[in-house]
Amino acid sequence: MLKAIIFFFLREKRNIFINKFVLPSRLFSSLLNILFYYYAANAFLPNEMIFEKDSTWSLFEFVMVGELVLFFVTDSLVIYTQQTRTIIQQNILDPLLNTRTPLYQSIILMGFSSYLLSSLTIIFDIGILYFFFDFHYPIFAVSKIIFLNLSFLFIFIGIGMLASAFLILFKRGGTFLGSVVGTLSIASGAYFPIEAFPLWLKIILSYSNPLFILLSESRKILKGQTTEYTLLLICFVAIITGLILLLASFYAFNYSINRYKEKGQQIILGT
Repeated sequence: MLKAIIFFFLREKRNIFINKFVLPSRLFSSLLNILFYYYAANAFLPNEMIFEKDSTWSLFEFVMVGELVLFFVTDSLVIYTQQTRTIIQQNILDPLLNTRTPLYQSIILMGFSSYLLSSLTIIFDIGILYFFFDFHYPIFAVSKIIFLNLSFLFIFIGIGMLASAFLILFKRGGTFLGSVVGTLSIASGAYFPIEAFPLWLKIILSYSNPLFILLSESRKILKGQTTEYTLLLICFVAIITGLILLLASFYAFNYSINRYKEKGQQIILGT
């Protein structure tokens, strides 16, 4: 498995870093993103009805923590369909189906290789925020958040692989998935507290949006506040839910592949 991850990592590296200017450009874009949030946050005063006067959050810190915490889980929602789409468009679907490694496993390993490359950006962001913007948190709290993120990752990998199965089966869905990811992100409280929404919508989001639950609990842990649930309980529920979704995606993926083999037709992807 490690050899496969290294192989896909090198393949991903060749596809993304096509010349020596790509990595510096990505890091520069990431720096611009941080500066944009910093100056935008300084330009607007938070609404005191939403951000309490005694809140320990600045608007800039609130948004940046939101982006960092949700970095990998939101990637997971789209990365597997992107890999599946690439495999189909490059006409290597049939060759991969004829290898000893199941396609389901290959796509997950491709996703892991993409995480490794994405880690370069997030490490760069953390370094900038730590050294230049004084983002300092207890190491124990950060460790808890990493563990919490890993627990929730199962859920989003499962959803991502389900989306890949639907892409093969229905030959479309990229636009819809992008809309879903955007909606979930906005409704997660990443960029503003969900208190800005009507009360009925806030209640629904508090219990139905896993992105909100992950982010809300993470922020409380960072600030040493009392969390609504115990960490172990959240992680246990997240892992069990994720394993169920992974199992469902496995069967859905295999079904879509079997349907493809039965039809024997080339897949032409829509939006």
